[in-house]
Amino acid sequence: MPYVKHSHRQKLDPFIERASDKIAESSALLKYPQEIGQVYYLEFLDIVRALRALALKKEDDIHGGSSHKNSIHHLADAIFSAGKDDGGFWAGDLNYAITRMIQLVPRKLVQKGKWEKEFRYWTYAATAGALERTALSVNEMFSDRSDESDWINTVLVGVFIDIKDEYKRRVNVPYEIEQTASNGDCYDVIL
Repeated sequence: MPYVKHSHRQKLDPFIERASDKIAESSALLKYPQEIGQVYYLEFLDIVRALRALALKKEDDIHGGSSHKNSIHHLADAIFSAGKDDGGFWAGDLNYAITRMIQLVPRKLVQKGKWEKEFRYWTYAATAGALERTALSVNEMFSDRSDESDWINTVLVGVFIDIKDEYKRRVNVPYEIEQTASNGDCYDVIL
């Protein structure tokens, strides 16, 4: 989401940085780097839960019923606040935050010496899987809710699918073109 307002970026970036640090620290401990998809998925769900609670004004649900706020909850608060500050909505700010996180975390893992490269095909597969799985979980977990929250579910599903699609277009497609040029194509269909 390169078109998120600069004022929103300034508010969100410190929270995105801290949340990315948390995810990178958790991911650095994984036995297999491909497990990052599960870490992303769980963190994305925490953000979803907090945003739903904020949007529905259900304060008890914001932090999973706990009074403890971690960097992910602070990020959700910032996303919600940034969207509401100028009378707007938080969907674009959520897109921006997740998009930045999935770029920052691999960079941090390379800097820590845990990964050799920021992007490999498995990075894409794990990340895209976490994004799609989050969208599917929102639909499944909250589908029996009242009509009052159905619009939130629809927006959340749309945001996570959009992030996945944009990630494919902006990151994976150029990678595939580069790898095809280096290694040859696996498709031999002639149109």
